[in-house]
Amino acid sequence: MEFPLVMRVLVNNLVTICDLEKNPDGQIILKGGVEAELLKLLSYALKFRYELMVPEDLQWGIKHQNGSLTGMIGKIYRGEADLAMCAFVQTENRQSAVDFSYPYEIEHLVFATRAPRSLPKFLAYIYPFSYTVWFSMIAVMLLMPFLWRCLLCSSVPMRKLFSDAFAIFLSKGITTKATALRDYVLFGTWIPMITFLSWCYAAVFFSFLALPLHEDYVRDIPQLAKEVTRGNYRCMVLQGGMIQEKLAKSPVSAIRDIGHAVVQNGWYIEATLKSIGKTVFEENTVVVATRPFFVNHYDKEVYVSPDYFYSAQYGLVIHKTFCCKDILDRKLRRIVATGLYEKCKRDNYFKEIFKFQASHKVPEEASRDLSVDDLLGAFLIYVLGMCISLVVFMVEIFHVKAMRFFRLRFFTIKLRRFFFN
Repeated sequence: MEFPLVMRVLVNNLVTICDLEKNPDGQIILKGGVEAELLKLLSYALKFRYELMVPEDLQWGIKHQNGSLTGMIGKIYRGEADLAMCAFVQTENRQSAVDFSYPYEIEHLVFATRAPRSLPKFLAYIYPFSYTVWFSMIAVMLLMPFLWRCLLCSSVPMRKLFSDAFAIFLSKGITTKATALRDYVLFGTWIPMITFLSWCYAAVFFSFLALPLHEDYVRDIPQLAKEVTRGNYRCMVLQGGMIQEKLAKSPVSAIRDIGHAVVQNGWYIEATLKSIGKTVFEENTVVVATRPFFVNHYDKEVYVSPDYFYSAQYGLVIHKTFCCKDILDRKLRRIVATGLYEKCKRDNYFKEIFKFQASHKVPEEASRDLSVDDLLGAFLIYVLGMCISLVVFMVEIFHVKAMRFFRLRFFTIKLRRFFFN
């Protein structure tokens, strides 16, 4: 049986896969994309011409429970077109209505979010410890002098005990002398513990200076599921596809939770580079797509998850009564086996990476001098210490003057009582 001479091919706009545009006559043409090259190879190998069509609802299509079919799936089922393409994922729902060709591609579906930003450098001094550790250290430093006052054999002023407790935190010596075995035990347990804590802080702090910290972000699917369930993150999927259905029916509970949240909240975006690029850089938002898409278009500007939701098999969509499925499958196998499809992918991905690098020129930073921003934390701590010292100095001056005033006042009152009484 001979292959048809003319094929009505349904396509949908999908960046790097099927890039559509209209010519001056208003006709739809494929200006680029991996599957645009695949269609050219098939038309050359099978000797057919093709007419491009776009579904009115711009959907890939699904089969609803009432039996109705949407998008390109519905058109193929009703015989309004001969072939549909552009990253069609094979699913049981779709296979009940239409047929699929030999799978020519397998891609992993992942999520990506905006690359984490660097944390402010002037706060680097508090990053080595969590807030719980800092509050615990402050509480211990405030309570320890009272414990010493109760357990030390000799009577030492509280002001001196507070000064010694703070000095040990700064790896300085203490002025309080031990006079008994109990005193040696108190200082002998306190000083090594605080010294070890200071070493831990210095080690972590220097590692942070060598490798700047970044803000927290979702790293994998279980963490994303928790954040989505709590309402802290949005998970956006491409409109018109089967992603949300696959997620909602996944055997993994975390993925199912994400899928249900997508359906309930209507988290859909258009499958265009502009729409995806705008969404993926929003706060607390992730976008679900294939890994090569994010790598080719955003490179280091986004974080791509190391794990994936599921593997998607791509195939061409045809009617169940299509005459020449065996011929089509045979040619597809040869195109894949000889590496022609892989070459089309690499060529298109190279073009996209070249465009990205041309439009995102990042200056090289092999080495640079320390700036004010790098030392801002040290300056702030120094200024804060000077301000505290100035306040203490002023309090001491006014305290001495106040004491002299009250003593003179008290002496004057005593004299008046002595002479006039």
